[in-house]
Amino acid sequence: MSEANYWTSKRVGRRALLRGAGLGVAGLAGAALIGCGGGDDEAPAAPAAKGAAGASPTAAAPVTEAQKRGGYFKSIVFNGYSSTNIDPYTGAGNLYPVQGKLWYETLIDPDFSGVEWIRKYKLRPNLAEKWEQVDKLTYVFALRQGVKFHNGSTMAAEDVVYSYGRWNEPGANASATALSRDLQSFEAIDAKTFRAVAKKPDVDFIENFSGYYAVGTGIMPKNAVAAGTDFKKTAVGTGPFKLQRYQADGTTLALRFDQYWQPGRPYLDGVHLVMGADDSTISAAFIAGDTDVVTRPDRLQADPIIKGVPAAEVVVWPGDFIYGPSLNAGRKPYDDVRVRRALQIALDRSTIEKLASFGDGLISGPLIIEREGYTMSRAQLLAEPGYRTPKDADIADAVKLLEAAGYKGGFKAGIVFSPGTAAVTTTFAEAIQANLKKSLAIDSTLVPSPSAAAHTAKTSAGDFDMVIELPSGVARPGIRVQNLTSTHPTAKAYGWKDAEMDTLVEAQKVEFDEKARGPIFQKIERKLLDLSWFLGISAGPYFGLRQPWVRDYRDNRARITSLTNPSWVWLDMAKAPASRKSAS
Repeated sequence: MSEANYWTSKRVGRRALLRGAGLGVAGLAGAALIGCGGGDDEAPAAPAAKGAAGASPTAAAPVTEAQKRGGYFKSIVFNGYSSTNIDPYTGAGNLYPVQGKLWYETLIDPDFSGVEWIRKYKLRPNLAEKWEQVDKLTYVFALRQGVKFHNGSTMAAEDVVYSYGRWNEPGANASATALSRDLQSFEAIDAKTFRAVAKKPDVDFIENFSGYYAVGTGIMPKNAVAAGTDFKKTAVGTGPFKLQRYQADGTTLALRFDQYWQPGRPYLDGVHLVMGADDSTISAAFIAGDTDVVTRPDRLQADPIIKGVPAAEVVVWPGDFIYGPSLNAGRKPYDDVRVRRALQIALDRSTIEKLASFGDGLISGPLIIEREGYTMSRAQLLAEPGYRTPKDADIADAVKLLEAAGYKGGFKAGIVFSPGTAAVTTTFAEAIQANLKKSLAIDSTLVPSPSAAAHTAKTSAGDFDMVIELPSGVARPGIRVQNLTSTHPTAKAYGWKDAEMDTLVEAQKVEFDEKARGPIFQKIERKLLDLSWFLGISAGPYFGLRQPWVRDYRDNRARITSLTNPSWVWLDMAKAPASRKSAS
């Protein structure tokens, strides 16, 4: 069917035509045609200058597009985040969250315009100028016209089909193949239109075409294969920068792509990366002005850098992992909800968090869904038993629960943890051990796993009492809760089984109304608190530091920093050192 026939036959009125910017996953009601027109990344307006105390603020002089242009963004890639294979479909899955958005793009993208973009998570058009959810299974994308690949060819639907067809090619990485599990079919309706059909209704299915991680979602030209292009060694995408050289153990240089589809973008002349360094090297480089951004997981590591660069912008946010113990409900005494509940309410989260993160972390419930409306408010959480202060009433109630369950005077327990997961994991284990001993007379033994493999083997076999875990927040909220269903391997190993929980997890998958989906997750959170399977304590802090000349940088809100908005980040060259004027 031609584009004219497909899109005009819908007779969509103006009120049903919704712009992608500022939209989440739309419900089916109201002819869900999403993302029409623009879709260019929108840089936020410059804030008003701060005036003297008591004085009215004066408006800052507007920054012109010309003033934003120029300079080379420089960064250092952490050890383990480079690879000799840079193909997003067959290479290492951890490569593209850090650098892949420079040269590859996706049909749709999260809206990174706000600093708190995760909390305000919305999807917006990118290489697709609009998309329509025809029914609960079918999505149709209208491709942006005139988009050029780095090899000079023009993007068409056959390139999208070729790219996504690589999800199941021999040698595809796990991240790529995972995207195809819920896919029934996809096709090019015509040169300008692409259709994808899911196997079953799932509100998170649309994320398969998003660039949140850019692993196995970047669009590349089909004709490059016939030309002999080796995607393992070079990148041919539509991104704002064209790869010039890539050395897994050296440096990477990408220069402005002059045929980029967004007029006037990117602002930077290029991006220069040093591949592979440890934390101390990266910190020293930031202090010396040799790298533009760095993220540190605690104040102990951040403070020396802040002292060394007092003019640096410092942004602090709670990390994307919640630390806390999971309890084996398939093993006594944890099969008794009264015992689990006693541990839940007895934990002194504030004290434990101060020991682990110097008080900079965020006391957290059992879910870390970083979207507004998906979890209870801070005020509600901090009024809950186990989270409220002071602790006297909670501890008294916990003691009564243990007595009622037949464990007056406590019991013996083992706390399994993996020291290699994160440096602070050991601190959490030790603090929890001391806390439970003091409050409930539980005599626990620390059981460090000798390796990641040994840790996985132990937990997957259900061979533990308690295990310190770090469940993470992810782009797809459904992934965060899927292990709570009784049929999931994790739930089976941990003895977690609850019919109402199963129903709630299934219900959120098929709720396409964002406003209605959030409350389902709140019910899941409430159920987790009552069942006390996972005792969330806190999310540790991340300290994001940016050099004083870096403007409008949007990171990925994670430990390993990633530039999410390469087309509109810019450098104030009046403040930047001379080294930012060249690629060397």
